[in-house]
Amino acid sequence: VLTMFCLLHLAPLTALLVSSKAESTMRNIVMLAALLASVAAYDRTDASKCTKDKADIFFLLDSSDSTSQLFAKQKIFVNKVLDSLEVEYGKVHIGIATFSDSFFLNVDLTYDVSYLKMYLGHIYPMGGSTKIGSALKSLQADGFGSHRARRTATKIAIVLTDGQSSDDPIAAAKTLMAKNVKVFAVGDTYMNNQADLRMIASRPTSYYVFNLDSHDLIGSIKNAVQCVSPKTDCSVLHNINLQFLIDTPSYSQKTSLKLINFVAETSAMLKETNAEFALGVNFGVMGHQDIAPNYHTQLALKNISSFRFYKQVGMIDSFLSFLAKGRLDRNQRTLLIIFIDESAEPLKELRDKIERLKLKYRGLFSFFIITFGPSVNRHVARSMASNLSFYFHIPDVRYMEVSHEDFVKLLCGSSASYYNKNFK
Repeated sequence: VLTMFCLLHLAPLTALLVSSKAESTMRNIVMLAALLASVAAYDRTDASKCTKDKADIFFLLDSSDSTSQLFAKQKIFVNKVLDSLEVEYGKVHIGIATFSDSFFLNVDLTYDVSYLKMYLGHIYPMGGSTKIGSALKSLQADGFGSHRARRTATKIAIVLTDGQSSDDPIAAAKTLMAKNVKVFAVGDTYMNNQADLRMIASRPTSYYVFNLDSHDLIGSIKNAVQCVSPKTDCSVLHNINLQFLIDTPSYSQKTSLKLINFVAETSAMLKETNAEFALGVNFGVMGHQDIAPNYHTQLALKNISSFRFYKQVGMIDSFLSFLAKGRLDRNQRTLLIIFIDESAEPLKELRDKIERLKLKYRGLFSFFIITFGPSVNRHVARSMASNLSFYFHIPDVRYMEVSHEDFVKLLCGSSASYYNKNFK
């Protein structure tokens, strides 16, 4: 359904409202919370639907003092990957580099597995500090910038490290990703600094950050190599009524605006579907009265037919009241995209109200629910998920770990699957 997210550890929920778009659009409410930190199945598409692709892969091994005991395990892992992939001419080509204070390109891209394994056996730790940022810069220049690198190949960097960088790796990692390099960050099994790894990994980090002993790691690398995502089919959203409902009463103005920007960018990407967009935001009783979208957001929001801020709490009740007054076109399907704090008390109440809404307006609504927070009420969210279009969980609202491009793929794919299953 979506190569991007089979995913993404999702979790859902929140509430809504609707306003009139000059008496024509809806009020929405609900909590849009930082999206998708748990994206666990991102590119794990069914292999039968994937097409083989050529890939240039570099292993970047941390050989600093802090990984002296880890280095042997890194080499064993590289050997396992070599045995798992189709390393041959015209398909997967592999390169190996090491780093500590300095960067060293041990083996440039090649498809000679015997040579790779032979050379790997003669690589030893260099010692020194862990300069991940410098190593990533050198990998871009000397590795993916090599004359052996293929312009049309999928580019993958697998960074094996304890994550404790002695320089700033974030800018270098972003530069790599801007060059369409997929970055896997792989740490020691017992490490407790995955936050550092998330800084250098591609998004969603749930798909690109692993412990070295993870059973899913090699499978994820194989999928990244072998699967080419088909063009996202958003035809199921054509002429649909998209209601984005955001509930952010417990978050800062900066975070609230970040979520609004995300919705604005998403709606801009979906403009060609001729969908109607509406956005409702609940800032709670003590809402941010001075918050306003910036210029960039204002441009994107031109695609949303109604944009309003709400400072009340009873968003679901307000939305149901809007329906009761007949302001919603019952001949047009509506997709409610709800973002809500999973730990919020209204979560259970929301579940019950959505169930009643589904029964009363059979076929009119489908729901895409995103929750975030400490998972206090996840059992409530999951109880809803079986009857919803989609359910996704984000552990920490501060990390927007999925781009709006990837979110559109997820939205279109999951909506198509749900619609085909339930309404055709």
